[in-house]
Amino acid sequence: MTALRHAVTAACAMLVAALPGAAPAQERSPLAPALEDLPAPSGAPSGLVLGLRLGDTYRTLYLLHDDGTVREAHDLPYLVSPQPDGFHLLGALTATAMPACPGEGCDWYMTDLWTARDAPDLAGLWTDLSAALLVYRDEMIAPFDEPREGWYEFTRRVAYVANGTVCVQTLLDGYTGGAHPFGEDRNDCLPLPVPGGWDEAEQLTLTQDLLPASRLDAIRSDLGDEVAAGRFEEVTLAGDDLDYVGPFNTDAPFFRLHRERGRTMITALAYGSAPYVMSGTYRVTAALPAGPAPEALMPYNAAVPFDRLTDIDPDMRDAFVSPTNGIAYVLTDAFLIAVDPASGRELLRRPAPHDAVVMVEWAVGDAVGRWEERLSGFALP
Repeated sequence: MTALRHAVTAACAMLVAALPGAAPAQERSPLAPALEDLPAPSGAPSGLVLGLRLGDTYRTLYLLHDDGTVREAHDLPYLVSPQPDGFHLLGALTATAMPACPGEGCDWYMTDLWTARDAPDLAGLWTDLSAALLVYRDEMIAPFDEPREGWYEFTRRVAYVANGTVCVQTLLDGYTGGAHPFGEDRNDCLPLPVPGGWDEAEQLTLTQDLLPASRLDAIRSDLGDEVAAGRFEEVTLAGDDLDYVGPFNTDAPFFRLHRERGRTMITALAYGSAPYVMSGTYRVTAALPAGPAPEALMPYNAAVPFDRLTDIDPDMRDAFVSPTNGIAYVLTDAFLIAVDPASGRELLRRPAPHDAVVMVEWAVGDAVGRWEERLSGFALP
């Protein structure tokens, strides 16, 4: 019943928004009491660059708040990440090759990331990356020549983008010549590359340059304790049990950035392995919550009254308060809503389908207008 109510509500909202001259809501929001204790606003304008992922598609919203109003300046069909030297486009591309399962009719495909600095660069990227992915496809299935009965699904998707760094989740699933199914779920954080394909050699483990040595040492120690206690995730064999887990690398952990209860958080990961019947390994993972993301990645990571918001609306999924404290955006299952904390008025409500929030960046003061003008150059014709 709840899902049906959300669907009907979202459909009605889209119909209303499509009407000529439709104005944003101005009534006092039921969420206003949860925002009353925020610090007084500074009065400066602010701009929110919000990246959303739905399946393997992405979108970027740029929302401007100034003088008691909210305006949606841009809605772009990919991620546009602000960088110290400008903006990067970031999206996904899927390539489908000839069937890799003769007689079975199963297609092989992979999804990879592309980046560009300007919208005209997109045409070349599609061609170049498609060719690169097909070459990689041949390399992957080449070892399985007796017989070629393998299929692979390779997906690399954006997990989070923050302050010049992108965290990527890699998913690899498949079935090979009657062997056991295998899966891989990795999260790597890399500096956002210059135009061209994704370069795994640029892998960035967030070590001393982003975390104080004392904190990193504590994380390593805690990960070791997690492993020693057997608290890790494991991919089990089909019908068999894992009776051996290979060594974990707790000295060089990976890190995962993610949104949790209105903040950008960091989770430390250590990888190990376990053998299976034929060849290769299953990946096993020890995970440890490591608190808010480092300041070097998230120069602004506000404490949001998330518990109070969820008490009012259990469907609350995320919330963003501007550095100026002048506007709060809340994200539910169905909507993105803007609320003025000072007056309690609801200034904007729009449908926002998503699986995950993958980018939260803020512009303040003079940067608001500059970002709007620069983002205009990325809109597709």
